Amino acid sequence: MLKAKRNGTHIGRPKGETESTKNFLAKPKNKAIALCLKKGLSLRQTAKETRVSVNTVRKVKAALESGSTIN
Repeated sequence: MLKAKRNGTHIGRPKGETESTKNFLAKPKNKAIALCLKKGLSLRQTAKETRVSVNTVRKVKAALESGSTIN
């Protein structure tokens, strides 16, 4: 590892691609979550209705609040 580090080789977890907010919100499941949130359902109600975890609903809500719009 020291030899690789001296040669400038990346050591550690590989860097992954990040998905754009637009692509994230375009997924069918995330569109359903967004619609439930726009209806005024709570996080838990939305999670139950769309059969996803509450944390997924939180991610979609945060993406919506970051200024992105959904069609």
